[in-house]
Amino acid sequence: MLNLEELEQLVAFKELGTLSKVAEQFLISTPSLSRSMHHLEEDFGVTLFDRSANRISLNETGERAVQVARRILETSQQGIHEVRDFDQSLKTITVVSVAPAPLWSLLPTLTNLYPDKQIQHKICSTSQALEAIEKNTTDLVVLPFAYEGDKVDCLPYLKESLDIVVPLDHALAKESKISFSAIDGYNFLLMNQIGFWNDLVREKIAKRCEVQIAYAIGKKEPVSIYVNTFGTSEYSDESIVEMIRVRYDLTPQGIIKELDLLNVDYTKTTCYGHFGKADLPWEV
Repeated sequence: MLNLEELEQLVAFKELGTLSKVAEQFLISTPSLSRSMHHLEEDFGVTLFDRSANRISLNETGERAVQVARRILETSQQGIHEVRDFDQSLKTITVVSVAPAPLWSLLPTLTNLYPDKQIQHKICSTSQALEAIEKNTTDLVVLPFAYEGDKVDCLPYLKESLDIVVPLDHALAKESKISFSAIDGYNFLLMNQIGFWNDLVREKIAKRCEVQIAYAIGKKEPVSIYVNTFGTSEYSDESIVEMIRVRYDLTPQGIIKELDLLNVDYTKTTCYGHFGKADLPWEV
């Protein structure tokens, strides 16, 4: 039976050209490598090399064997990834939501209920969420409406209210409930970003908030997020951590994009430092 490591050594010999270089790469002796190549020839049942007193090279059959070896190695890697991905799927709960707010409480709940599983989440459009249901690519989907479909359970999870602020003498001020048809024709003042990227304190989630983020070399996502609101928030610190994870792209690329760091005039930081300068986005 073909040995995958010997196939890797065969491909390496094609790329490096000498047994000594291949042996150095695989941290084995040249005689051991030579025995492996003989064993590979026995497995194939053919001669793969032309050998002379001071030289060894691949013959035409050996060249074809290298092509076969590459295909086998590629297929083996695909198989390994497929099995690992399947195993990971058994240990992972995937959640798709069309809005971030439901995840603030849902994710901590799932973490407490299933401490041995990894929780993965994604914010997407309604059409993408429906597609995830139809293709069965996620475990939980949060939608703004009830969904009816075969092999799917739909349960109410969260009620969200929309409030309208009007002057006391406004025609709608005394109404306890207002329909969308009742507000048709009125002018509205809306935030251009409804809470999604605004600062936690500015949203009055907390009057005071300290956030610490830790990274590790080679990992683009933070390895930990610490939040302390010093008792000034109605939300738990753990819930705010989940808000941060859902709302913010904390990868280096995400931070660069959010703060527009590629379009900053850094000459302004060369004089008297940069702390407290309102025209620098990370100081606002």
